[in-house]
Formats: sequence, structure tokens, C-alpha cells
Amino acid sequence: MYWLTEPGVSAGERNAPVDQARVLLPILERYEDRWDLLHIDEPDAPVLLPLADREFAADVGVGLPEDHVWGDSVPA
Repeated sequence: MYWLTEPGVSAGERNAPVDQARVLLPILERYEDRWDLLHIDEPDAPVLLPLADREFAADVGVGLPEDHVWGDSVPA
């Protein structure tokens, strides 16, 4: 996911192929029919992302915004 922060690419310019700009079906399927998640507080909601995507959150090249709620670590 370094394509998100690749040096030299102007803001708003595409620098990845379309297949990297889409959420894959296996990831979306985890959230299908999970309307129950809309009725619980954010900190109590399960993180349904694959392990690899969670690792991107901690990666220096991708990371999360400084004020992101996951701050120091991605919830289990």
C-alpha cells in the first residue's frame, strides 16, 4: 500500500492501477448484513479487516492519521 504515499505523486493524482483502488469482495463479505454494527458504540465494534490490512495501519509508509482513534494500536 505504499502507492498511497508514494513520493513525487501530486495530491489527487492516480498512481495505482484500478485493481488496487477497489475493496475486494472477500473483505466486503465480512460486513454483509452486519446492520447490528450500526447500533453499537465505535470502540465496541469488531474490526473485521484482514490481518494484512491491520498491519498497514501500523506501517510507517501507510499508517493512520495522528488523531485516529486506533492511535497506538489496532484493536484485536
